[in-house]
Amino acid sequence: MIKNIFSQIDPIIKPFQAENQKLYQALSLTAKGVDIVADSVNINQQIDFGISLTFELPGVRVNATDTLETRPRLYLPRNAGNNLVVVDRINFQPRLNLQFVGISCKVPLAGGGPYLPDILISRDQGTTFASIFKLTDPLNLIVSQVSGSNKIFSIGTLLDGDLFRIDESGTDGTLEGIEIYILGNLDVGSQ
Repeated sequence: MIKNIFSQIDPIIKPFQAENQKLYQALSLTAKGVDIVADSVNINQQIDFGISLTFELPGVRVNATDTLETRPRLYLPRNAGNNLVVVDRINFQPRLNLQFVGISCKVPLAGGGPYLPDILISRDQGTTFASIFKLTDPLNLIVSQVSGSNKIFSIGTLLDGDLFRIDESGTDGTLEGIEIYILGNLDVGSQ
């Protein structure tokens, strides 16, 4: 997409400003209109590619490593040919830019805490895992709290095929029915 048509066309149509004011105004408005439409398309593309993932952790929670029954993978959107939705660019890998991670529960902690669920990802088939959160800013729920969120990440970009694991700590035997949701925008390498 060509950015800012008006700035590119204005020097070309400037001579018409003195000779034919109406033609200059018409061409200027057209170029500005194209810029507005281009911006709108870019905004809509970002909205269209909003992605959410949900992890449900049913039942009473306990302190444990790798608490999901399976290790889910991130699969980014694909077209009808089962190819990743991406602008044709050499060596570009589509990615999910994290915006927000939220957490909610059915029954909150009665004491102790805070409850700290850690979302870890692996890019080497589960050999090593790294937390998406900074050590100083974990996702957490405190006593009697039923929801929380985090927008500060140590890994803010997820890739197609990332493997997830969830570790839990800080439970007290009362916390129940956890749901963790990840929101992000798909970056398809728009030009």
